[in-house]
Amino acid sequence: MNGKKLAGIICIVLGIALCAGLIAFQYNHCVDMWSNTHKGQEYASALDYFWEVSNGAIFISVVILVISAVAGASLLRQSE
Repeated sequence: MNGKKLAGIICIVLGIALCAGLIAFQYNHCVDMWSNTHKGQEYASALDYFWEVSNGAIFISVVILVISAVAGASLLRQSE
């Protein structure tokens, strides 16, 4: 396997892992905030609270995924 191909695959997998990890971290934070503060009285569930306050975190996670996927696909295309 050529070096650019391996780097492209790693870049794509790393982007997926970062995106999933960031969203999971944000969700865990929202669950903690919902259960340990007054947010539990304002929102019916932790998921409702997550969707209300996490637009920026979701956007940043998806941008990281897209950038790494484009970079990885570019490296894969160059390795052909």
